[in-house]
Amino acid sequence: MTAKMLRLFVLLLLWPVLILAQPDAAAGRQNFQQGVKLYQSGKYSEAEVFFNKQIQLAPQNPQLTAQVLMLIKSRYKLGDYKRAGDGCTWFIERYPNSQYIDDVYYVRGHTAYRNGQLSQAVSSWLMAAQSAAGPNSRQLYDKSMSLAGQSLQHRISAVELKQMISPANSPLEAYLYAYYLAVKLEKQGMNAQAREYYRSAQTLNPDGPYQQFIAEKLAGSSIDAVQPAKIALLLPLSGEQAEIGNAIADGVRLAFKEESSRIKIELTLFDYQSDLFMAIQIMKKLSADPSVAAVFGAVENEVAAACAVVAGYENLPLITPTATSDDLTLLSENVIQLSTPVKVLAQYLATYANEAFQSRRIATLAPVEPYFTRYVREFVEAHQKLGGEVPVQQWYYPGEKNFSTQFMRLKRDGLKISFRDSVLAGEPELKDQEIDRRYLLHQRNEVDKALHSKTKIDSADVPLKAFDAVFLPVYKQDVEVMAAQFAYHNLQTHLLGNSDWYDLNALRKNKNYINGLVFVTDVYLNEESRDYIEFRNKFRTAYQKTPGQYELVGYDAFRFVLRAFSAQSSVNRVNVSSSLTAAPEFRGIGKDFNIGEKRFNNSARLLKYQNGVLIPMN
Repeated sequence: MTAKMLRLFVLLLLWPVLILAQPDAAAGRQNFQQGVKLYQSGKYSEAEVFFNKQIQLAPQNPQLTAQVLMLIKSRYKLGDYKRAGDGCTWFIERYPNSQYIDDVYYVRGHTAYRNGQLSQAVSSWLMAAQSAAGPNSRQLYDKSMSLAGQSLQHRISAVELKQMISPANSPLEAYLYAYYLAVKLEKQGMNAQAREYYRSAQTLNPDGPYQQFIAEKLAGSSIDAVQPAKIALLLPLSGEQAEIGNAIADGVRLAFKEESSRIKIELTLFDYQSDLFMAIQIMKKLSADPSVAAVFGAVENEVAAACAVVAGYENLPLITPTATSDDLTLLSENVIQLSTPVKVLAQYLATYANEAFQSRRIATLAPVEPYFTRYVREFVEAHQKLGGEVPVQQWYYPGEKNFSTQFMRLKRDGLKISFRDSVLAGEPELKDQEIDRRYLLHQRNEVDKALHSKTKIDSADVPLKAFDAVFLPVYKQDVEVMAAQFAYHNLQTHLLGNSDWYDLNALRKNKNYINGLVFVTDVYLNEESRDYIEFRNKFRTAYQKTPGQYELVGYDAFRFVLRAFSAQSSVNRVNVSSSLTAAPEFRGIGKDFNIGEKRFNNSARLLKYQNGVLIPMN
């Protein structure tokens, strides 16, 4: 079969034809209006059937192209984007000079957009605009240009635009691609390349709609001026998180002072007042300033997530120093997360427990709060992948002060597990129902013994060895009570914790209760190290106060950011993310950084509190 015959065969499949007697023109127009009324009343299924039937019955009637257009539009309204798009392509090839060609290009743009083909959608809308002729088509022209312009401005990246210029279908397309590419490059601070594409656009279509703007750009000196890139600090300097925000800002400014002679950037500071909506407004304002190469900040997970969405939409890199959400980097490719996510921390601890003391059976106790429930879930999943089990999980509500109920339940379940282990050791084929029956009998016997001997029953006197470890990810304010309850209930096992256990005063007060505690954190400070003493002295000189944890976090984090760029680097929105992900592992005074392609910190520290001393385990 020849190519021509094959194409004819395909067309016949798309548009079945029955050669029948032709109705007169008046009857054809009347039938056509009947179908249009169905379409206009929202009866798209009936309209599709109607126009399909009319095309088959009278393939040579004067309304044929109009009927095909309405069939395509009906299928689009029904969500059948594949067949609607195929119909548009067939129409354009068959009737390139039709008076409806602009409408068909317009619909093809919509079907391509719905099918995820954004560049083809833009091309089709621009072809619709170019095909629109006469005063009656002005509205279609305006809509097509608007849709194409919005997509080029907000949905298509500079990299994609570069690839679209050469194969463009018309001078207007190539011109607009070059123009929007120049705008994006200028916004990213890449002025030399922006000038190149403004000039290219100027010659591609001298009658283009933005030529006066381009001429003003090229005539002015602003595009050629080499301005130092800005890194904006977006921090809560007032409001609920003011203490943390100001501490980080002090650390950042000290790091900037030390590095500013090596790399040419400017630092600007913005206070979002611990308010999410203000943070978003500032992010949008910063995105409109082409000299801002990146934003450093947003300390809370929720605020960082909202800013990440803006960062993705505006192609503005966001470097967050403290947010720990696992999904943050999924919101935008422009987000760099300098804190270690919960999932990584949980995996570190689970792996250590498995390797260090062969933990197979672990119990957990944590607050019912999203951060902690996720922490426990990630830990449990990591532990189970290593072959372990978590048979007991207890929870408490934030604000509770007495955790005896949770520990009693934990111990009750543990004692039952110990009984089960002992019974199965002698009778491995025993069924669960029989084990439960024997356990109830065992409990009654223990109670009878106590009553007969008039001995007070106190489960705290009974040691529990059912678990290889107990994981307590808790709030910092709960550490002391948790430590006492752990000791009181005689849980003879390893104790695992989260970074909130990193409270030296609380650890010292309870050192007899929690000897051997191992917890995971992404910050570790050796106050006797030479590096820390030097940092502390510099900080005291600069601010007349002693630095705390967040001052050090800001200092380490910003030193890592600045050292990711060489002295010859031109810092801009394009190379910030790539420079940070490609940066070698950086060891700070209290915090290490290893970003990599996933754009979050993969470093964590395991610390053990043994005999009143904090010992690094890695």
